[in-house]
Amino acid sequence: MPQAFAAMFAVDQEASLEDNVEEMTEAYADVKTGEVTTAIKDSKDAHDNPIKEGDVIGISDGAIEAVASTVEGAVMRLLEVMEAEDADTLTILAGEDFSDEDPEALEREDRAGLRGHRDRFPSRRAAALPPSSCRLSRDGNR
Repeated sequence: MPQAFAAMFAVDQEASLEDNVEEMTEAYADVKTGEVTTAIKDSKDAHDNPIKEGDVIGISDGAIEAVASTVEGAVMRLLEVMEAEDADTLTILAGEDFSDEDPEALEREDRAGLRGHRDRFPSRRAAALPPSSCRLSRDGNR
């Protein structure tokens, strides 16, 4: 879904079809997504580190890249792994267990350089979704 939005935003009504296809394809390819959720069983992350049931995990490109005791900790580690400092837009979609105050707490978080790049993230949106997870979208150069 985030890739589709990035492609749509790249459309230039005055450009040729070929130019639009090229720009849309580049925009689509620049998007990275991550998911933060709770581990439902003991396991190991992508680097063979232990995960305990109930740990908060961050998944990027299909691999568990972050393990923390809090959502904020997992989000910040995941943003670091996803190289979020290079992103233009950060969109957070929060699950039903994520309170209205939680996105604000993430904005105040000082780990992983997010605070130093706050001006580089023009869009922060939160919405309630049925699953108990938080999805992050990183849009490279759009």
